Amino acid sequence: MKQRIKSLKQAFLALGLALPAFCGAVQAQTTLFFDDFTTWNANSQWSLYDTTHFLQGTQFGNTPTIGTEGTTKFARFTLDSYNPDPAYSGKLFRGTEAQGPTYTVGSGIQFAARLRGKNLDPGIVFAFFTYNSRGVWPNTYLKDEIDFEFLTNLNANEMWLNVWDDWNPVTYGSQQSSQSVAAGLDKSNWNTYKIIWTETAIKWYVNGVLIRTSTNIVPTDPMQLRFNIWAADDRWTRAYSRPLMESATTDPSQNKTYSMDVDWVQVTRLPAANPTPTPTPTPAQPPGAVVGNGTGLSATYYDNKDLTGTTLNRVDPTIDFLWGYGSPASSIGINTFSARWTGLVQAQFSETYTFTTNTDDGVRLWVNGQKLIDKWINQSPEDYSAQITLVAGQKYDIKLEYYDDLDGAVAQLFWSSARTSKRIVPKSQLYSSNDVTPPTATIVTPANNAILPSLTSISGTASDSGSGVGAVYARLRRLSDSYYWNGTTWAAPAALVRVTGTTNWNWTPPTLPNGSYTIQIRADDVARNIFTTPRRPFSINNAAILAGVSSGVQLSSAQASGSEITLFFTGALGEAARDVATWQVNSNGQAVDVSRVALSNGAVVLSLAAQLESGSEISVAWPQLRDAQGNAVSGDWQGVAR
Repeated sequence: MKQRIKSLKQAFLALGLALPAFCGAVQAQTTLFFDDFTTWNANSQWSLYDTTHFLQGTQFGNTPTIGTEGTTKFARFTLDSYNPDPAYSGKLFRGTEAQGPTYTVGSGIQFAARLRGKNLDPGIVFAFFTYNSRGVWPNTYLKDEIDFEFLTNLNANEMWLNVWDDWNPVTYGSQQSSQSVAAGLDKSNWNTYKIIWTETAIKWYVNGVLIRTSTNIVPTDPMQLRFNIWAADDRWTRAYSRPLMESATTDPSQNKTYSMDVDWVQVTRLPAANPTPTPTPTPAQPPGAVVGNGTGLSATYYDNKDLTGTTLNRVDPTIDFLWGYGSPASSIGINTFSARWTGLVQAQFSETYTFTTNTDDGVRLWVNGQKLIDKWINQSPEDYSAQITLVAGQKYDIKLEYYDDLDGAVAQLFWSSARTSKRIVPKSQLYSSNDVTPPTATIVTPANNAILPSLTSISGTASDSGSGVGAVYARLRRLSDSYYWNGTTWAAPAALVRVTGTTNWNWTPPTLPNGSYTIQIRADDVARNIFTTPRRPFSINNAAILAGVSSGVQLSSAQASGSEITLFFTGALGEAARDVATWQVNSNGQAVDVSRVALSNGAVVLSLAAQLESGSEISVAWPQLRDAQGNAVSGDWQGVAR
């Protein structure tokens, strides 16, 4: 039957005629808009708020940029604490808001986007929403709105879900907000958010899980797709942070940039006969399940139905697609296209799993090298199932191939087991590469426990024999207060800063005053495996160590381990070096007695009365040391015990 419908559709389209009503019997969503942000404003339907627009503690006017992370490109919406507008500098932040096309509800609309918030302090709001307004503030102003609003004052798994229908502060129209929770959500990571808008209901989904439904307040006016990031003021106490607003600066060198990243956004029309989405909402994880940290499968889309032609590569969190009469992306033609998903699937229980595909048209599925499903034929949406026994926590090769040949396009992958109800295979259990071996990384400079007058470059190497090194990050810690450098300032939360390069990487740290520090490097490969180096201690001492300018003695390096501290000096030391009273030792701020001193070829070995705990912050001072000629060579060293 489907092939007959396809042939008729081809004939009507070739004649330039509208489709007859019965062609709607093939139910599918229709893609109205899609942007995967390989460039900004490639689609002229985007517009931006300029500096004439304000919201609480924010003046708008920033323009999104395109960022790259591994193979993922995304639009970065920024919020700056420095506002270049002299009228508002030091008073208001500078934020970003973008508006897309406007849609009527009709048979139903689905808005979906994959996004995250980065480097966000309390007091910031970022949002994915729909909006429309009319009238004049305040007396005749009316608006319709459906929101995913993310308040950084809330917990990582909480969000603010709003629906407005002709709200008016004078007449008190319809408005309802909900502080909702999504189990396991971390807003700073990539997640997929979806709004289903019909004439009778609003539904909010997070990673396929239904979070909230509204049936008593449902706007019906046309609404526009939007994204924004901004800072709240004290008019919204739930979102406001006084320290954040007080950090607004008039000095561009003190600017701190916060960001919301959007990987892709898609708007689809729901079929008239089925105004609610057909994907199965993802239930909570079953009790006792092994929950992985997967990010999805590697996807390759082809502009032909035989897995050849122009390609598009990306990582899909799940295989749960209802393209309707559309396609995965603007670079892939509608109707005759194909796709291949590869990677690993991780079992949650040790039991027999049933894998089920629902596709329109052809599908082939392999798990652990076994071909479970082979239906490479034209067909209306059809379920096929097969079973395989898996072990909890173990990862297995998985490959799914698919093609579409005219009309509706559907591709979904479900699983079920004795303890798992039928559901889309979740993102947490899907890994985008067969590479499960982490990369390696080394720090070349600075040397371990080095004492340096300054440090202008930190460098090293990284390697990965599988998918390749994707990114390298540095974690710089200041030992005096255990603060970390976050790329803009020193702050208490541990922070990672992206460095330049991968296999041979380097990073320019901030100007470091005298003191002790540790540097740690994290390398991520393309398959999202992670390796982290041990912390490497070093010290900065840009003042002369020598009190006597005629002395040729100076400290070259030092190390602390167990019950010994070894100090290496150049030049000849005097007899005072053998006296335990010459040396003052502290561990984590507490004095430690020196029981014996050994001196050999410029190396001073201090034997301590107590063992040093690995990671302790050590300081050694020698205020009364002299060289062989009697010149004073007082100084100090700070480091970390190994």
